[in-house]
Amino acid sequence: EPLPAGPPANRAAAAVNYQVKCDPTTWQTGVCDTGYYLLIGDMMEEAHNAFVNDHGFRPPRLVNLAGSFAGASKTPQLDVIDYYGVVIAEQPCKDASGQEIDGKYTYETMQILICIEPLGSTEALERAVRHELFHAVQASYTNVVEDRTKQAVKQTDWLVEGTATAAERSGD
Repeated sequence: EPLPAGPPANRAAAAVNYQVKCDPTTWQTGVCDTGYYLLIGDMMEEAHNAFVNDHGFRPPRLVNLAGSFAGASKTPQLDVIDYYGVVIAEQPCKDASGQEIDGKYTYETMQILICIEPLGSTEALERAVRHELFHAVQASYTNVVEDRTKQAVKQTDWLVEGTATAAERSGD
């Protein structure tokens, strides 16, 4: 599916709010605090705005809630989209083959895992956020999802990983 030519001129940019939570399945010592939740949430929102609002990609395929009810009177708030599905964990994180990873987007659960080195650089963390969020953007395109869940994954891995790496570095 072709990308639009240029930025989305006639589309109103929705405000986004990323809700970050800690991985409940592993022991965390230094990353499950408000500071990291806010840092990763801000990085996700900045990358989202760059990919979706500035460059015209589709919104990411993540667990989300479009609109909510706020206040005692439960007033509908339809101008903000909340994205849930962002999980943080302390490094080392490993994939199914035992290799250490900085993060992972899971197509089946529509969630992003970001692995944090508590004393690591924010630049490396930001690159991991951009890389994994771009995988979620890729997953909003039907052909990518189909390729990632079939035998074609071996044939398309270079393209999916290569473009996510380019997107990761586009913030530098």
